[in-house]
Amino acid sequence: MAQPAAGKDFEWVYALGRGGGAAAADGAAAGAGAAGAGAAGAGAAGAAVAPFSAAGVAALRTQGHGLVVTGKVWEALAAVEPAAWSAAGEVHVYARMSPEGKEEVIRAMALAVALAVALAVAVALALALALALALALALALALASALALALTLSLALTLTLTLIR
Repeated sequence: MAQPAAGKDFEWVYALGRGGGAAAADGAAAGAGAAGAGAAGAGAAGAAVAPFSAAGVAALRTQGHGLVVTGKVWEALAAVEPAAWSAAGEVHVYARMSPEGKEEVIRAMALAVALAVALAVAVALALALALALALALALALALASALALALTLSLALTLTLTLIR
């Protein structure tokens, strides 16, 4: 596996566990290295390199790490790992990124929000449907109970009239 270039914090290909040389000249993208290896420069320190995972990026942010990535590194990462787009909202700083790159990131974040809202609406509708079904069942039971009571009263009245005659 290729080692990080001298004078660089890390090399994203190395940090992602892909190996094979310098794919990006940017060593300033600690976020991509942190996302893949667990910490920026982990490859240089001899730590085990883990493959990229969106859950790993979220875990790093939850642990209080500020994630940073450059435009070149993000483009390269997104090209080999489409799952990176699901972690776009976890990155704190997108450095040296083209306007088109920023637009792509914003669209990915907006899509994630839209999907979350759609999921929340679907859950709310499912709960409303479950409540409506429960109410319909309760109404059906009440109607059946009322019908049984009416039938019982009718039989009692018929029996009483038969005994009186």
